[in-house]
Amino acid sequence: MFNKSWYKFLAWSVASLYFLIMAGTIAGLFGQGPGEAKSMLWMQGMMQAMQVSIMGWAMESHETLNQVFVKTGMLVFPAIFAGGLLGLVIRLRRSKQHEG
Repeated sequence: MFNKSWYKFLAWSVASLYFLIMAGTIAGLFGQGPGEAKSMLWMQGMMQAMQVSIMGWAMESHETLNQVFVKTGMLVFPAIFAGGLLGLVIRLRRSKQHEG
């Protein structure tokens, strides 16, 4: 089992992940914290991202909750439908490949 390629890949992945987690923890514990300017830039970036997201739009909107659900549904339901349709097409193609 130790000579199989999938096991070697799994062991390499786990070891790399453990190393990165430990490196991040050590850097977070002993590293210098962000300064005020860096924190302010991060907060400004988060505020800009919030303004262009659906959640930010819903928070700033003065419309009723029903209208918010309708507008977000118009964005989300086509994506869900497309994902389901794509999954169905893939499933049908795979079943045809296994049959003949």
